[in-house]
Amino acid sequence: MTALQVVKQLDVPLHKINEKVFPLPVLGPRLKKIADQVEHGRGFAVLRGIPVNAYEQEDAVKISWGLCSYLGRGIPQSREGDYVNHIIDLTDIKATTNKNLAHVVSRDELRVSHHGGRRLWHTDTTDIVALLCLRKARSGGQSWLASAKATHNVILSEHPECLPALYEGYYYHRLADDQAAGTSSLSREKVPVFSARGADNLSCYYIPEPIQRAIDREKVEYSEVATRARDLIEEIPHRPEMKLTMDLEPGDLQLIDNRSLLHARANYEDWPELERRRHLLRLWLRVKQGRSTAAAQRVHSQFERNAPPK
Repeated sequence: MTALQVVKQLDVPLHKINEKVFPLPVLGPRLKKIADQVEHGRGFAVLRGIPVNAYEQEDAVKISWGLCSYLGRGIPQSREGDYVNHIIDLTDIKATTNKNLAHVVSRDELRVSHHGGRRLWHTDTTDIVALLCLRKARSGGQSWLASAKATHNVILSEHPECLPALYEGYYYHRLADDQAAGTSSLSREKVPVFSARGADNLSCYYIPEPIQRAIDREKVEYSEVATRARDLIEEIPHRPEMKLTMDLEPGDLQLIDNRSLLHARANYEDWPELERRRHLLRLWLRVKQGRSTAAAQRVHSQFERNAPPK
């Protein structure tokens, strides 16, 4: 009996799927070694050949969660309890019968993960980001990776005056649908871009869209140096010697160490039909060592009731 059959026979809820109910006696130990390489080695890995086209979407979701249960502990990605986020362009979709997307399109404002086109350099709010490709775009949409530490060191060498602003960080703005009742849309404190998580271990946390919303909607102002520092985070990783480009094919599972790597996406042309569009499943994983940065932990705890920025 396959691992998927076990899960379906036991009727295990998605977020309860683990190694015990998704048995992979041969692949499981290899996945654990890959997880160690992602966290302590090169910072990323790609597993290829998962036969996603042979499964219904719900089964592909279960498979993605089962595989990733060997890599870390899955955590929710929204107040609605989305354990798997569907990365797909929904900007022109007002209603859908797809139960995984229906609550998304009913939001007052879509998250950036449901917009198409190019994605700026960023991290996510977790330890390891897993992306399983279900479908490619019609053209374009390559995945880009760059070392956060190398980016930091280039700034140190070429623009050291900008580093203090990146150590201090920026305010974040939360969308209305993602706020608890009575809480502020603006983070109480600035969230550092670069911080230390050990003696010589630099960690990065940076999401440009909520930072820009704080500027546009809350009228947060920064110095020219702090603004230039943000420009450098976008410019430097695009240098040829800094950027790794890869095409994710259907069935590819990309794993990213979210604290050591920045990731981005090339612009792309998509299909008009929703069922043919570029579609990835995203999982957020916590590792046993619990090495999330203070910045990552702080960003969710700062949206306190009526708290003005300092």
